[in-house]
Amino acid sequence: MQTKKIQKREKMLDKLWNKRDGFKYLRIFAITISNLILLAIPLLKFARVDLWRGNHYFLMRETTVVYGLAGVIGTILSLYLFTFATNFFLRRMFCGWGCPVGFLGRLGEKVDISQKDKFWYIFHLISGGAFSATFAISIMFWWTDWRILIDGTPKELGIFFGIFATILMILYLHGKKWRFTFCKVACPIGIYYSVVSKDQGFTVYYNDPDETCTGCTACELICPVDLNPRTLDLKVKNTDENAVQEMLGHDYCLNCGDCVDVCHIQAKVRNKETIPLRFGWNNKGRSYKGECKSKQLETESNP
Repeated sequence: MQTKKIQKREKMLDKLWNKRDGFKYLRIFAITISNLILLAIPLLKFARVDLWRGNHYFLMRETTVVYGLAGVIGTILSLYLFTFATNFFLRRMFCGWGCPVGFLGRLGEKVDISQKDKFWYIFHLISGGAFSATFAISIMFWWTDWRILIDGTPKELGIFFGIFATILMILYLHGKKWRFTFCKVACPIGIYYSVVSKDQGFTVYYNDPDETCTGCTACELICPVDLNPRTLDLKVKNTDENAVQEMLGHDYCLNCGDCVDVCHIQAKVRNKETIPLRFGWNNKGRSYKGECKSKQLETESNP
């Protein structure tokens, strides 16, 4: 994401985060569940390949490296199938709610935004570091017996923490620099989900947009992947930053709910009885007609 776009989103978040009461805590709950699942699988010995000591497990039973690796691969595939199933009905909602990598981008934004307030800056640094460390440990425990932290030799601990520090540095760089650009350009799961998403499903849509939308553009400014929520039913033309080109806006949407949150707040400020933007089922074709018409004219004049 370009620097100017990042600044626009962070400026909007800076004004609205303290007022938001929509999806803030639900998102924290969802990402906590994701992280706990990643951590619990190796700790409960459901699946683990111990590359250092050879303590391989599958279904809570000690096994050989072959069966242990098969268990890890099978578990990863099972988790993938679960997220694929949610994508089938909820589109890319896992990307916006349950993906730890995507959440690191949000933590990085909080650190940047809170720099003027020392207390909150330190708080977000610590919380972001704790989340990153938990995520890194979760990854390592899939491939290393956690007991190495208790009875490991200096050499074992040195290797363990060296790898841990490397993973932590990669996660830091992601939260600091790459953020949602990774979601658009490099994430293999997200890109695949974009291609196989259904035409209809649980997604962002407008309720009588030509009557309720004020055209404030707040939803567009706050979108982490630079979409215009008012025209998600149209093909996104300027997709230089997207790995897959010329698809509908809905295919790129993370269903994160930022635009819905900000629309609710903007509607309250303007004393609107009906909230224009919301989540809903099977709402294909309910984009902002005025925007769609202008986009259509622009396409016809520039074939």
